[in-house]
Amino acid sequence: MGCKIYLPTIHLFAYSRAPKLEDLLADEKNINPDWLWEKCNSMVRTKLSYELNLKAFLQEENKEVSGELLINQKLSEQDKPEFIDIPIDKKIDSYDIENYFPISIKEENDILAEIYPLRLYESYALGLSFYPKRELENKKFTIQEIKQYNLNPHNCLFLSQENNSPFLGQTILITAKLTGKDLKKSLEWLKNHIADEYLDALFIENKNLRKPAFNRAGKLFGRPVFEYGIFRQLDSYIHVFVWLIEDKDEKIL
Repeated sequence: MGCKIYLPTIHLFAYSRAPKLEDLLADEKNINPDWLWEKCNSMVRTKLSYELNLKAFLQEENKEVSGELLINQKLSEQDKPEFIDIPIDKKIDSYDIENYFPISIKEENDILAEIYPLRLYESYALGLSFYPKRELENKKFTIQEIKQYNLNPHNCLFLSQENNSPFLGQTILITAKLTGKDLKKSLEWLKNHIADEYLDALFIENKNLRKPAFNRAGKLFGRPVFEYGIFRQLDSYIHVFVWLIEDKDEKIL
């Protein structure tokens, strides 16, 4: 029987190619520059029943100019850093944290979300997390309870390549807190009784989507981490980490 965990959270890190202006002018019908933002809207709608328009947030400073062009106008080539935050001004239930905005849609909803869009050179990146609200931070969850919260409804966090989409790939990071006593158990025990079951609780296997195979285990910042997905199996490759940390680790996430 697996032990109980605290603060089950699922994080998506997804990437897409950011089309250049000349690409859009040359073949506008064959590429969707807003593909990643539209996928984010869909995931928030599926999980939280909330109609988010992420592109509207990215265009907040200037309704006539895209987030990409705003960046290019503000920074000359020699001044561009390694990555640039896409400007976001408008926030929902903001916690005064720069560059990303948490979303709390309904008080009775036990699940919250945080969204973090970025521009990385010629690509876009999206960070999206679903996690229990603050009042549930100290609640112990069983695997069955995690299934009931359905943090990944209809496998919505697992994106796939579509015709003419600029999708570059993604990684799923699944995290949970354990007591120090439980963390002292062997990696094999933690894999078999927590990581595997935790992944099963968040993954709905079907004919089009197979659960990623276990790859390897190790430590990250001294805490157990388990990697799933084997890169050589490209036809079904899904990259997932399950990372288990101690319940007293406040700054590690």
